[in-house]
Amino acid sequence: MITTNIKKQLYIGLASALAAAAAYGATQTIARFVVTSTAPASVSATWTIFFGMIFLLFMSLNNIKKDIKAPKKAFFMMGLAGIFSSFGVFFMFSALANAPVTVASPIGAINPLVAMALTHIFLQKLERVTVNMVLGSILVLIGVTMVILGRFTV
Repeated sequence: MITTNIKKQLYIGLASALAAAAAYGATQTIARFVVTSTAPASVSATWTIFFGMIFLLFMSLNNIKKDIKAPKKAFFMMGLAGIFSSFGVFFMFSALANAPVTVASPIGAINPLVAMALTHIFLQKLERVTVNMVLGSILVLIGVTMVILGRFTV
């Protein structure tokens, strides 16, 4: 039986995921405009990450004192995540500079498949990848393929 607290956390997680999807979708549309009319992908990605960092700094001010005491391994992992995230932003902006949003965005949207594969490899003790998740991922991959192929058919 799921407790009320766990349900609340689940709803907050799902709402946050939907908000993230909306934010990422808006980001890619804005980025396509910027990289094709204003600045190269590397410059656009740099400014995007900079302004994002400033925004997140203000959002996290209440927790910084507590989090500064985190173990060194946690800081290393946060740094590693930041580096990979920066690569993701840079490569997505590069993709948007060279391909339409309707092609680049669905390809970029398969990142959960990469996360699932890495979870299966590295986080087997924390999370379990089920058959339904794999089947859902295959459907996502088929959907992405159809969107991309549909873009090139008349």
